[in-house]
Amino acid sequence: MSYEEIFELFVQKIEYEGYTVINTEAAFPAVIDRKLECVALGTSCTIFSLAHELGHILGEHSGRLRSFNGNDERNSNEHAANMMAIQMVLTLHLDMGCGFNYIDFMNWYRIPSHLECLVIKIMTEFDRYV
Repeated sequence: MSYEEIFELFVQKIEYEGYTVINTEAAFPAVIDRKLECVALGTSCTIFSLAHELGHILGEHSGRLRSFNGNDERNSNEHAANMMAIQMVLTLHLDMGCGFNYIDFMNWYRIPSHLECLVIKIMTEFDRYV
């Protein structure tokens, strides 16, 4: 699958959960509005940021969900969404027969570098079952 096809797959997963996905010219990756059941995609949206927002939907997170308004990985909702996003993307990555190199994985899906330790941890756990 191409990057664009995987991107579209995550858009479809979000829509399957009953959310509307809209494209914007805003300078953020993606943001969810649970009340409006909408995910707005910004100009820097990536597969990882889509999977992250899907993690918020599946985790039924509420409250302050915008990472650019002071949330970060120390927030339990942000940490859970990051974990779910990495797990979802890694599962798809391995199902496609792709390699198990965390640097290539992070670069391909544009996972932020500050999540490197979390990616390694999750990949190590996956490696037990591969």
